[in-house]
Amino acid sequence: GIGNGMSLLIFASVVSSFPVAGAQINAERGMGLLLPLLLLAVAIMVAIVFVELGQRRIPVQFSKRVVGNKMTGGQSTYIPLKVNQSGVIPVIFASSVLYLPLLFTQVLPADRSWAVSIQRWVDTNLVQPDSIVYILVYGFLIVGFAYFYTAIQFDPAKQADTIRRQG
Repeated sequence: GIGNGMSLLIFASVVSSFPVAGAQINAERGMGLLLPLLLLAVAIMVAIVFVELGQRRIPVQFSKRVVGNKMTGGQSTYIPLKVNQSGVIPVIFASSVLYLPLLFTQVLPADRSWAVSIQRWVDTNLVQPDSIVYILVYGFLIVGFAYFYTAIQFDPAKQADTIRRQG
């Protein structure tokens, strides 16, 4: 869902801009646009919570063991795998990486035409969220970091070893 720590701070920052943006939309376009946008925002938050709570349950049957004179084990359980193993980390990483070209263009000489054209391209394509290049690069980075972070965080060999030791 909303999470804790850094996720909660990011959520609070985004939500704090809602009243000003809502008043501006209401003044410019009226309530006919504001109400559907509010409903869409609530639907998106519900979908995010739904995906965050989603899990794939892998059934596991532990073998029976003899301990002393007693037969133990044999219980059936499951391994809960979260749908979104990486959380918001890929979004934070992607935002940081997408900000790097802007930082690099700040150190380019301002009196060179090639530097000015690079700065203009970065400003137009990698800084503006409505640019198709920004959307594609940002999406690619989020998906890439999600796979990368999940591969680091979730180790199937370690999980199998834990199951093997438990029964």
